[in-house]
Amino acid sequence: MYWGKSDYRILNSSSGIHRLWVDGLGSGSGFLIFREVLDEHEIIHLSVALRGIGMGSLLLERYLKICQIRKVNSSFLEVSQKNHSARMLYRKVGFEKIGQRNCYYSDGSDAILMRKCHG
Repeated sequence: MYWGKSDYRILNSSSGIHRLWVDGLGSGSGFLIFREVLDEHEIIHLSVALRGIGMGSLLLERYLKICQIRKVNSSFLEVSQKNHSARMLYRKVGFEKIGQRNCYYSDGSDAILMRKCHG
């Protein structure tokens, strides 16, 4: 999904929005945006400049540490069925498929809904 400046402006004005950043010192950078509501989190966006060098894993590792500290019960996210590398990464850290939104993205691909229970 493409995110434009107006999408980020809306997020910046929303309550409970948090951001994590990583700078790979020449290897690119990445960020993770999540929403916190009581004891649940939703990963809204994870983006890395270069795939395959561990930045996504590093961001998720930092995010999961925050969940542990804040005693988060569950985390949710949605990911395109076509994004196999992201789906593998999320499964690797314990996210499981809980549903699907058919033809959700503009290219016609389905959104896979995933959850991780932290308890």
